[in-house]
Amino acid sequence: MNISSILILYKFVVAGFNYDFDEAFEFAEKACQRFDYNVNPAQEIMDNWMKGYWKMSDDEAKVNLLKLKDFVAEGKLLDFPSYYSASVFLFKFCQIIDMTISELLPLFKQGLQKFADNVEVNIGQLTVIKAIGVNNDDVCKPVYDFILKVMEEKIEKQKTADVNLMRELFNNDIQAFIQLFIPNNQTNPMFLMTPVLNLLVEKDIEKKIAEATPNDIMSLYLLVNFRFNNNIAFNSRTEEMPFIKHLEKYASLRSDDKKKLSSFVIHDQLLPLLNKIKNKI
Repeated sequence: MNISSILILYKFVVAGFNYDFDEAFEFAEKACQRFDYNVNPAQEIMDNWMKGYWKMSDDEAKVNLLKLKDFVAEGKLLDFPSYYSASVFLFKFCQIIDMTISELLPLFKQGLQKFADNVEVNIGQLTVIKAIGVNNDDVCKPVYDFILKVMEEKIEKQKTADVNLMRELFNNDIQAFIQLFIPNNQTNPMFLMTPVLNLLVEKDIEKKIAEATPNDIMSLYLLVNFRFNNNIAFNSRTEEMPFIKHLEKYASLRSDDKKKLSSFVIHDQLLPLLNKIKNKI
C-alpha cells in the first residue's frame, strides 16, 4: 500500500473532524508495516475505502458503507487496526447510511468482541497499539479504547491458560517445559519475554528437584543460563527471582548425595550457576 496515497486520503477523510491527523496517520502507517493483509471480502471493502473511495458512485458508497458496517458488527475484519480504520470512515460518513456515531459504537463493540474471541493476541501487538495512542478528543477514541480493552482481556485469559500449561509441563515434561522459554529453529517461545517462572508453585519445584534425572537437571541449567545470563532483552529477572531461590533451596538438599549422578550434576553445574545469578541480581 502506497503510504503517500494514504496520507492524502486521511487528510481528506478527516476534514472537519476534531481529529489529530498526525496521530491517525502514524497509526495507519505503523499498522501497514506490522500487519499482513490477506484478501477477504471484508478486507476488500475496507481497501475500497482506503485506496480511493472517491472512485465510487454515490450509490456504491452507500452500499459499501452498509457492507462495512455489517462486517464490523460480525467481527469479520482482518485485524484490530482495521476496526479503527473502519471507524474513521463510518463515523465520518454515517449520515450517508442514516446512522449516528452513537448508533454505530455498539456495533464496533459487538464486532470487536466476536473478533477477539476467534484470534490469538500477544503482548507485542498490544504494545504496538498502545505506543501509538489516540488523542482524548478524537471522535474515534471510544473504538480505540475498546480495542485496547478486548486485547488486554484476551491476553489475560490466554495467560491463565498458558500458565496452567507451563505448570503441567514443569511437572511432567521438563524438555517441553524449557521450549516455552528458549528459542529454537521451529517456533517462537511462548514466554520468551514474559515473566512467569515466579508463578510456579514451591511444592512443585521441591517435588521436581527431588525426582529429577541428570538430563532434567541439565535442562534446568540451560533454561536458567539462557533466561538470566544470555537473554539480554529480558528485563524481568528480579520478578522471577523466587524461582531461582526455590530452585537453589531444593537443589542444595540433593547436592551432597554421592550415590546419584543427578546430585553430581546439581553440585557441579546447577548450583554454581544459581549462586552466580543470585549474586549478580
